[in-house]
Amino acid sequence: MAIASLGSFSQAPIQYEDPNKSKDEVRILGSRTQYTYDCVYRKEDPSVIVKWCRKNFGERGNGWDFYLNQGRVIIEIREDKYKVMYELWHV
Repeated sequence: MAIASLGSFSQAPIQYEDPNKSKDEVRILGSRTQYTYDCVYRKEDPSVIVKWCRKNFGERGNGWDFYLNQGRVIIEIREDKYKVMYELWHV
């Protein structure tokens, strides 16, 4: 009876994220645009951004929405006028 070799395993290179680098990004997904705002890097409170959006855009789910993920606020905007307002405020 023959013994089959199972091969060998090698360790994948470990990639560490640089904590001194911002994770801000803009993604366009069809008619939606996702803006990622890194509050940990900027040392800011995420509620400030969300409160600004609520004040200027209205109720959540009405052309925009937000998510919190590991200290980042992801704002998803579907209406063009909200995109312009956010980009003018953010810059």
